[in-house]
Amino acid sequence: RELELVEKFIHGLFPIWGIRFISIVDNADTANKGNKKSRQINGLVNEWYLEDLSANVRAVLTHKRRQGCSIASSPLYGYQKDPARKGHLLPDAATAPVVERIFRLALSGLGCAAIARRLNAEGIPAPAAAKALAAGKAPGPGLWSKATVHRLLTNRTYAGDLVQGRVERISWRSSKTRRLPEERWIVAPASQPPLVSRAVFDRVQALLAARARSGKPGA
Repeated sequence: RELELVEKFIHGLFPIWGIRFISIVDNADTANKGNKKSRQINGLVNEWYLEDLSANVRAVLTHKRRQGCSIASSPLYGYQKDPARKGHLLPDAATAPVVERIFRLALSGLGCAAIARRLNAEGIPAPAAAKALAAGKAPGPGLWSKATVHRLLTNRTYAGDLVQGRVERISWRSSKTRRLPEERWIVAPASQPPLVSRAVFDRVQALLAARARSGKPGA
């Protein structure tokens, strides 16, 4: 259905390879020079269909996000999917306590790098490793890092506000994505069970901001 790709093969590569292309449904035959225009028109219509379909799917997903429905294929670290309610999350018994502990460590004055070092020293699986273990796979060598801890501590979902739409696909034609500015993120307040209180989350944000101002954000 991608016109550019179709034309690349039909008019570019197939003649070189000595291939005659016939499509019964579209009544296309490269040996018949008379149906080239109609074939290209059909290709253009198919491309419009794909573009409209992509826009419709994006609109549906945006609506679900705004309604507080988690559309991620895998739940955020610390959560599991609610089997009784699609799009809803529940605290995960194995990883939710780790999230709570990370916030407590941040409140105690430890920086992101120090927290990561402590978790690694204790052999606590990082998010990617925990995900692999939950799926019954080998966890791999993944470790906690300063960046991983910082992302966790600044994710509002842990305070109950589901945050989605941080990235978007550049085009329906491409799988490449780009990060969006925070003001374009989709936030559904109080839509998921919090793992930490709002007061704790806000206090940690203040501590992180103070560390950033002091020049040692990850110490």
